[in-house]
Amino acid sequence: MSGKKTSPVRRFGPAALALTVLLVLPLAYLLTRDWSQALNEDIRASIPELAEPLQAREIRQSLQAQATNSVLLKVDAPGAEPEQVRAAIREAAAAQPIFGEVFFPGDADTMKELGRFIYEHRETLFFPGWLQERWLEFGGTGQPESDFTLWLARRAAGELDAFLDRSEATAYAQLIPDDPLLLIPTAREALPEAASGEDGAVLAWLPVGADSLSPAGQAAIGASVEAVKASLRVRWPEAHLTSGGVYEIAAATETRTRHEVTLLNVVMGAVIFFFLALLMRRLSDLLLVLIPLAAAVLCSAGVGLLVFGRIHVLALGIASVVLGLAVDYAVHLLANRRADGLLSAWKRIQKPLLAGCLSSCLGLAFLWLAPLPSIRQVGVMVPAGLLAALAAVRWVMPYAGAGGGKPALRAFLYQLRKRPLPRVWLLLPALLWTVALAVLAGWLRFDDRIAGYQIPVPGEMERYQSLLTVLGQSDETVRSRWFTFSESPVGLLQNLNDVRASGVELSGPASLLGRAQGSEAWLAFEPQREAFGEALLAELKALGFDEGAFEDFAAGLKNLPARVADPAADEAIRELASRLRGPMRAALMSDGVDWVGTFGVRDRDEVPVSLKTTTYVLDERVALDRALALSRKIVLRNALWGFLCVGAVLLWVFGWRGGLAAALLPVWAVTLGLAVTVLLGGSLSLLAVIGAVLAYCLGLDYGAFSVHFHGRAPVSVRVSALTSAGAFAVLGFSEIKAVSDLGIVVAATVFFAWMGAEFIGLQRGASTAEDD
Repeated sequence: MSGKKTSPVRRFGPAALALTVLLVLPLAYLLTRDWSQALNEDIRASIPELAEPLQAREIRQSLQAQATNSVLLKVDAPGAEPEQVRAAIREAAAAQPIFGEVFFPGDADTMKELGRFIYEHRETLFFPGWLQERWLEFGGTGQPESDFTLWLARRAAGELDAFLDRSEATAYAQLIPDDPLLLIPTAREALPEAASGEDGAVLAWLPVGADSLSPAGQAAIGASVEAVKASLRVRWPEAHLTSGGVYEIAAATETRTRHEVTLLNVVMGAVIFFFLALLMRRLSDLLLVLIPLAAAVLCSAGVGLLVFGRIHVLALGIASVVLGLAVDYAVHLLANRRADGLLSAWKRIQKPLLAGCLSSCLGLAFLWLAPLPSIRQVGVMVPAGLLAALAAVRWVMPYAGAGGGKPALRAFLYQLRKRPLPRVWLLLPALLWTVALAVLAGWLRFDDRIAGYQIPVPGEMERYQSLLTVLGQSDETVRSRWFTFSESPVGLLQNLNDVRASGVELSGPASLLGRAQGSEAWLAFEPQREAFGEALLAELKALGFDEGAFEDFAAGLKNLPARVADPAADEAIRELASRLRGPMRAALMSDGVDWVGTFGVRDRDEVPVSLKTTTYVLDERVALDRALALSRKIVLRNALWGFLCVGAVLLWVFGWRGGLAAALLPVWAVTLGLAVTVLLGGSLSLLAVIGAVLAYCLGLDYGAFSVHFHGRAPVSVRVSALTSAGAFAVLGFSEIKAVSDLGIVVAATVFFAWMGAEFIGLQRGASTAEDD
């Protein structure tokens, strides 16, 4: 035995340096950060941008801002005249600099002015679109083009006859002789002119000059709304005031998300601590586990802030996987401690621990290629936390803990079946895997909706939706909303023609517009327009109408080409856009460079391929859903590459037989974990896919240790599996579906990976190789 002694500097110097780097410096850095600015709670920051022209993206943002940066207000003041209430709202809103010009959808004067303009320019604005729709319908009849005029006359007369049987036809009785094609009634139905509160309530739309999705904007808008309400209550103390807006929904969502993420992380930590306290013999060993745990948390957060500046709360929630792995590393070390101390224990487990940690880091590194900013943060933060935990296990714990003594874990954990199970039991994992594959093949569905990433706020959402419905801004028949744009009004009309010609079923004011010049419908109709007039008079007479009442309309068809020509259409569109107010502006507007038209679509969610270069989905949720679907496919592809690289590392460390076993155990467990998630939740979100990747990394440790100990299940696997599965099971109770999916996938996968490791040991019939 050598008489040389290790100097204190050589013995404790590395530990002191590691302690400084892993704990002191990260903690000092984190304490200097303003945590009100360090966390990013904006869901938009976690979603990738669509691969589309910058111009289209900017127009969508502008259109979305008109909808989101506004407040809806309903005032029911008993005994007050509507005009008095409107004047009071204008006065109160004007006192708040954040509000723009107030719009009242139920203001009869405003709608009458717009209605008068539409009536005077009805043929210029709406006849080309009306004609094109009939032309497309005629094309489906299979009749020759020469029959179009007669068919159109019969169709128009039939529609007029049916319309006059409706109760609302009375209001248009004086207009019918000049408008037998019903252009005005059709246009009026597309405008929210009837928006009015029940029992005389006054409705108002207040645009705001602040970002409804930022915390600062939400606070400013909320304060201004309360000031307006306070002013109205002074005049009418008994008034019932209802307001709503995206700002309120976003603020409630962010508050509840922050609270839930904090609560879940605290409960996860508590669950881990509970299992450790239950399963470990000594308090000193339990305190040792806190060293790599603290290093992982501090370094993960510190590196995330250094690299990205801000951490998204979604990334923070996913990165909590480092809690489980950091505890695993510490437990593996303590469970292998014998009389020679923790440093010797490290030498016994360094091969599987290094293989598992480095393989996990390599697999997670492929998340750097994910298109989602928050997932890229996970790809940096989790490997940083794992490497910090491993460094703490190697350079801090051996010098902080005592050597020798009793085993670190409770005695019952070492109890194993001494005799091997019959080989027929091998059919059990094969059967389970077959059932899991069948479940995934038959029921696997992916849920790529952005709604799954947001915590429900039913009260704020229902109030806002009810106000939208009253204001005429909600149409349940519309499946999606699109927009198109061009440098000129005429170009915009041509784009609308192209959309209509693609067979899309349109809705909304802009959907009625169209261009006559150059269209097939106009080329077929224009030479026969006078013949159409004669045929229409004949059809109306046959239906019992007084044909004389419509002779002026028929005679006016002679001058129709001038009224629908491009110059007239250009002027009418510009004038119409200038007269639209409030939320109606989004239907037809100019941003100073382009002319934009928005419309609803009743029969599909996706833009036809033929329109991809001119037409885009307006609804940001639809766009985000599409981005999530694309992101999921990219993450799956990257995960496959990560799996291949991890497999290569394991083959290199353990050889082909051991490496294959270490890699396939978590694959088997992930398959069963995904099947359980499908059975419980019905569909898999992107976070469920991310969870499967994280769970695979957790299962790698179990596979690596089982191989290292020659097929025997290490007792430390039981402790780490209980802590990890228990902690992530907590996430399964999250109100955010995507987070719940992640928790269920990870918890179920870890459980099955543990069972797989135990099953391997039972087949060998030997007890643990640790602390026998």
